[in-house]
Amino acid sequence: AYPFQQYLWYLAGAALLTLVFFAFNGLYQLESNRKLFQDIPRMVTSISATMLVIILGLFFQRSIILSRFLVIVAWATAVIAVAGGRILLTLVQRTLFRSGIGLHRIALIGGGPVGERITKDIATGHVVGYRIVELVHHVDVAALPQIATLYQKDAIDELIVTNAELSRETLHSLGDLSDEYHIPLRYAIDVFPNHRTHLNYTTVGSTPLIEVRRTPLEGWGWIIKRTFDIMISAMVLVITSPIMVVAAIAIWIDSGRPIFFSDLANGAPVERLGRGGRPFHYYKFRTMVPDAHTKRYSKELLANNLRSDGPMVKYANDPRITRVGRFLRKFSIDELPELFLVLKGDMSLVGPRPHFPEEVEQFKKHHKHILEITPGMTGLSQVSGRDELTFEEEVRLDRHYIEHWSLLLDLWILLKTPFVVARGTKDV
Repeated sequence: AYPFQQYLWYLAGAALLTLVFFAFNGLYQLESNRKLFQDIPRMVTSISATMLVIILGLFFQRSIILSRFLVIVAWATAVIAVAGGRILLTLVQRTLFRSGIGLHRIALIGGGPVGERITKDIATGHVVGYRIVELVHHVDVAALPQIATLYQKDAIDELIVTNAELSRETLHSLGDLSDEYHIPLRYAIDVFPNHRTHLNYTTVGSTPLIEVRRTPLEGWGWIIKRTFDIMISAMVLVITSPIMVVAAIAIWIDSGRPIFFSDLANGAPVERLGRGGRPFHYYKFRTMVPDAHTKRYSKELLANNLRSDGPMVKYANDPRITRVGRFLRKFSIDELPELFLVLKGDMSLVGPRPHFPEEVEQFKKHHKHILEITPGMTGLSQVSGRDELTFEEEVRLDRHYIEHWSLLLDLWILLKTPFVVARGTKDV
């Protein structure tokens, strides 16, 4: 008799293979308008591919432990179970939609025949999972702040532009509005004015749409990056924990408490802005005198600002920095506690630097694109010049990273970071 444990190993392998094939076939894409039976052919293909891999593996091992009848039964059982589960899930989702739960709230911009067709498809039930909460027939640049207000009040989830007769200025302004306030935006296929390069083609009923995608870090891209962040940050935390203990003791001996820069002098938490411009509680090792942040924009310091090209400030011979703090900042040891923020999800290992709210208030529209993703401990701009880059050059590099992200790019940046850190920053 063949050991039962061996069957369990094959079962675990089959489950993992099926997950991979399902992902490649797009079966985990969250589409509210998915037809009841449209996924079944792809499910059959994925499960069949899994069974084929297992059979080939057994053949090359020259150990036939499964009868042909058992293979057929396993294949049929998997197809019936998975298809039945997906159909049940779709029915539950539609029931929730009928109760008004989980509906995707959209604002149709421009009206026109396309807007009327989408409205009719949703009203007649040909399209499920959507609710039109705003229909703007006449729109110009002056009306755009009202649309942004709706999104900020969580009244809408997405904009769909349906009228090709809108002015080119209005269409481009809608694209800028989407970037500035991080509002999902789709154009009807006959409207799109070639405003962006990252496009995803979808449909609502019988209407083809183009979705403007600002980064590959959506869906599986985000899942892969988040998993990578958790694994690597946990490992680096273990490796660097002795360094952090020594740094904490050195800070306490040199200038006392607090050890971390996490609260302001008035007791309010230190905040930086993360993905989508949302604030999060930020902390790192304290490298300055306790009340340093209150003097951040004093006239005396601003006279020695090395970053006058943008909203950031960095001072030559900054008197607020402590003796130990100068060493910690030179080799970025003060930023090691950010690894806990990576585990928490407020930060990533790689991404644009996190900015203070007062810095973001001074951003121009095209600067706000760097808030599209989670900020990082290191990034393309940090390993491409560190202190020598202007703010505009940093933004350009960060936008390139956001628009061309890949796991290989993250690995390249992470491998390059220790060499950049070893050189240290300029003595400021």
